[in-house]
Amino acid sequence: MRQHALRWGLVLCLMAGAVQAAETVPPAKDADIRKLLEVTGALKIGNMMTESVVKQMSESFAASRPDFPAALVDSLAMDVSQIFSQGISVKGGLMDQMVPLYHRQFTHEEIKGLLAFYQSPLGKKVAQTLPALTQESMKLGQEWGEALAPKIESAVHARMKKAGME
Repeated sequence: MRQHALRWGLVLCLMAGAVQAAETVPPAKDADIRKLLEVTGALKIGNMMTESVVKQMSESFAASRPDFPAALVDSLAMDVSQIFSQGISVKGGLMDQMVPLYHRQFTHEEIKGLLAFYQSPLGKKVAQTLPALTQESMKLGQEWGEALAPKIESAVHARMKKAGME
């Protein structure tokens, strides 16, 4: 019985994916969404996040494999970074996957309005400062979370002790 339910769940997921994949975005709206992603700097933020992930992966890899030469770790990081970068604009890549998201959330008129804003002086400033603001916010959030770690750990231990679990 459980296998039957799992099979139907898989069939429904595949059907949902096929419906989503079949979604078409009118060419003019598609072009405007792509332009919006460019002028907002959304891809820069994606590249910034990629750099952060690659840095963390490299540090983790270097720590777990101290026998690997630093030059090899660096070249592996460059390979991973290149794969991410290329994956943004290739057919079926991140850009192609982002267009339907924006299509579902915004009308074409709203996309045009966003484009007008991001091409205004204030919009250009927002687009220009957003990557740095995002990076600083991520760092701030990480530091904030690390500062809360002792309180969280204490609360977890207290709750477990109260529940009779040590």
